[in-house]
Amino acid sequence: MGLKTSKNFIVSNATQAIIQEPKRLKEEETSFLEMEAYGKVPKYLRKVQEDVQREKSIIAKCISEQSTEGGVEETEYEMMGVDERQLLINSLKKKWDEVNSRYQKICHRVSIDSLGDMKRKEAQEKELQQLEDDIQKLSRPGPLYIKT
Repeated sequence: MGLKTSKNFIVSNATQAIIQEPKRLKEEETSFLEMEAYGKVPKYLRKVQEDVQREKSIIAKCISEQSTEGGVEETEYEMMGVDERQLLINSLKKKWDEVNSRYQKICHRVSIDSLGDMKRKEAQEKELQQLEDDIQKLSRPGPLYIKT
């Protein structure tokens, strides 16, 4: 056939692509405010809420049954005297001093190598923290009631 053309297809395609306007797609703007489900609680959340309510009712029922069956007595509280309170605070402070001195001996060693030393140190730290919390609770102003 021997047909030849002098057209440069690469340049032709490039110019056509540059000149061409982009295709416009039909976009329908959907307003979420006009949808049916707007502002409504989804079905799965309603189911979860029903499950939670059912569990709460079961727990309340079990608690009420336990309180009626066990014959739970109302606990009575007695106010702790100022002297007794101060005595308790002083004894807790003495206990704190003893535990702190043991703790300081462990901490000021050159190194804590063994696992036993580490556990003893952690146990004494916990005990010191508990003693400090108890002293702080007892030192609060106002009456202190204890269960009888």
